[in-house]
Amino acid sequence: GSTMPRIRSALAALLALCALAGGCRSDDLPQQPETTPVLDSQASPDLVLSADGPVTLKAQSESLVLTDADGTQLATVRFSYPKLVGSTQGIAAVNALLKQELQDYLDSASGRWLADAQQARAALGQQFASYTIESTYEATYNSAGLLCLLRTEYGNLGAAYPTLGRSSRTFLVTTGQELSAADLLQKDLNQLLVEQFTALIQAQPDSYSPDALSLLEQGAGQGGFYLSHSELRLYLPTDLIAPRAAGFPECSISYAENDCFRVDIPRVDLDAQPLKTAMKEIYEQVVPLLPEEERTDVRMVSEGEGEVEGEAVYIVQLYLPEGQVIGYYAVGQQSGDLYQRDDQGVFQPWEP
Repeated sequence: GSTMPRIRSALAALLALCALAGGCRSDDLPQQPETTPVLDSQASPDLVLSADGPVTLKAQSESLVLTDADGTQLATVRFSYPKLVGSTQGIAAVNALLKQELQDYLDSASGRWLADAQQARAALGQQFASYTIESTYEATYNSAGLLCLLRTEYGNLGAAYPTLGRSSRTFLVTTGQELSAADLLQKDLNQLLVEQFTALIQAQPDSYSPDALSLLEQGAGQGGFYLSHSELRLYLPTDLIAPRAAGFPECSISYAENDCFRVDIPRVDLDAQPLKTAMKEIYEQVVPLLPEEERTDVRMVSEGEGEVEGEAVYIVQLYLPEGQVIGYYAVGQQSGDLYQRDDQGVFQPWEP
């Protein structure tokens, strides 16, 4: 029979999966989602959430190769993005925004990396290795007419460490409107970032840079937010207030803190999310076979949906905190069959 219903297995496995999928805590365990979100009295009159479930996403990607004047490859740029499935005006509008983001990203590629790669090649000669830049996304919230996409950019630019960047966008799928922090929050986002991270720094000063508070005041504008299944998460760039090895500093605000939000955001039941089932399948089947040094640090991120052998699949990337990609896996939405992407980008049946 199908392996997909196994999401209801041991609590310990669910906790481990939560850590892999985004670092949720024990108080993030699934609860029944609200079916009738209530509009806050102070909310913008045009921001009304629905009782809809998740929209279907289909993973898309495009690549661009940057070359030198003699044809030598200098950089490969890959951009993954979702395409929303459906024919409503709101979905069409969101798809248009995401397509424009793709085009803007690829159009900016030469300006961002070409000259630097040319200089590196001139300096290093035969030792030069072509740059690799990959921008991937994760749908961190997909319910009640809200879709939040968290984007991570990984750049191997020949330095000792890869570069890591993060951005996020939130859409009201019913209308196609992109939402700002001001549409969702009662407080100014920068003010909230400073308040929340100041509390963290003061509580554990040894975990942050000695001048973290002043760096926070200066750089809070570089931070952002995204919606998770149970809480709003705030983040800052790597290196801003803590060493690079700490990754992206994050803190969270529960949706239960209604005085923080302009609209009631319903908590999403993890058991109702088939993607989590797919991630659990990979966690149980693939992760135990990884080398020990990878197994202890491995992370998962959704790459959206696709199709393998005629079946819709969820695509998941396994990676390490430093940004190193371990591999791409897919799980059949109906069969539960497991696949792994080969060097040519084709998904093949997974074999232990």
